[in-house]
Amino acid sequence: FYLLEDESSEYLIPKTELSLPVIGQQLQSEGRAIFIAVTILFLLLSVSIALVVKNLGTVLSIVGASGSTLVTYILPGLIYVKLHPAGRYNIFAYLQLFMGCAIMPSALYWVISGFVKE
Repeated sequence: FYLLEDESSEYLIPKTELSLPVIGQQLQSEGRAIFIAVTILFLLLSVSIALVVKNLGTVLSIVGASGSTLVTYILPGLIYVKLHPAGRYNIFAYLQLFMGCAIMPSALYWVISGFVKE
């Protein structure tokens, strides 16, 4: 074990792990830069959508059609298949996944075609 001293406390780190403080600080600063970049990107996208879209119902309908289908159909089936690759209920998980992949485009089509007609 390596003994690393920090300002607040001491840490015991196994020798098998990468325990160079300089690399840890570089990764932490890179992670902070990525966090700031993603935050600014989300902010700019939110402002641009708010400036372009006249009806918030359009945005909420698209988010609802894609997000609810993803959460209720696609992700549960996908997670089950990934966690239980040789499970006995895989056929149901694949069926649920297939239904989600069929429902999402059709729901988005109906939402977008409804707003195009208006």
